[in-house]
Amino acid sequence: MKQIVKNIIRDTPRLFNLAMYVFFTRQFKKYLKIQNIPNKPCDGEKEYIERWSKFNTTVEPYSYRLFSRYVQMERENIVPENIGRCYIEPVLNPVKMRPVYEDKNMFPVLCGKDVFPLTLVCRMGGGPILDSDLKTLTKSFDIYFEGYDRVILKPSVDSGSGKDIHLFVREDGKFISKYDGSVMTIEFLLQYSKDFVVQEAINQHPSLAVFNPSSVNTLRIAVYRSVIDNEPHVLASVMRVGKSGMFVDNAHAGGLFVGIDIKTGEVDKALFDQYGNKYSSLNSLDYSTGSYKIPHWEKAKEFTCNVARKLVHHRLFAFDVTIDSEGNPKLLEYNISAFSYWLFMFTNQKALGEYTDEIIEYCSVYKQ
Repeated sequence: MKQIVKNIIRDTPRLFNLAMYVFFTRQFKKYLKIQNIPNKPCDGEKEYIERWSKFNTTVEPYSYRLFSRYVQMERENIVPENIGRCYIEPVLNPVKMRPVYEDKNMFPVLCGKDVFPLTLVCRMGGGPILDSDLKTLTKSFDIYFEGYDRVILKPSVDSGSGKDIHLFVREDGKFISKYDGSVMTIEFLLQYSKDFVVQEAINQHPSLAVFNPSSVNTLRIAVYRSVIDNEPHVLASVMRVGKSGMFVDNAHAGGLFVGIDIKTGEVDKALFDQYGNKYSSLNSLDYSTGSYKIPHWEKAKEFTCNVARKLVHHRLFAFDVTIDSEGNPKLLEYNISAFSYWLFMFTNQKALGEYTDEIIEYCSVYKQ
């Protein structure tokens, strides 16, 4: 029932707009309080309101009051989260075209199997468990896991923020969840979810494992496929890092994130949590004095742009990428809704990059 209500709100523009306005107003008021930032008009707020009011005459000011403390230049390009969700994403990524694209079991079909970690088994719509070719299993269940000591189980639809992800490790011939000790069996999978995927666990590149070896540390790379030249362009990027001992890196699961210079791949000198609290170190690494760079950065950017060309019905993407032990980019997932502009703005980046004006102009004309 809860999911049905969410779907009704999402598919009814006026309700969705109101829900997002209320949600982000509450959220950013909370963050202002956490950061001891006065909740009152500040320099540049008037220009910000005017810039974004072409979408909605009611522009919440709290995004600006918060992120203007983090974004150092061109603060009028701070994106109100509710405007992004309600007016930008629905135009660039049409809602009616999203369901197939958002099903993780369709990712290899749309983009190619070599782009993602290998699927071992999966399930779709409450049907039977399937193999990597989306065919019913014809062999003993254990055979599909031969040669693997670590696998990842996660929901394939309606998932996010690292929720309900299991890392299973082979112990005495059985796969045991590091999350809750469950044993992976057909019976366990059937009761876990009607939509899931079990994938190989990626061995990340040593230069990424330095940040935290227990989690696969991912690069969130924002890409926009232009409405003018139809070419994909990298807008902004952060690296998410899990805390020592954690196997997920999401900020909502306790991880931190740090900005990446999109031109050089160099890692910034400070990390942030989901509330905007600033940290100079994590897992015994001092980012303020260290000099770190993402391995194979140019290859990672080219990789995401190539994937963006394949997702033909959509234009705005948040790709979650890692680099494997052999230096190859692997896409863990992509996001075509809930872009999370805040990740980039906390790290002093323009969430929509150098294409902010183009996106505003186009989406304000075709807003729904």
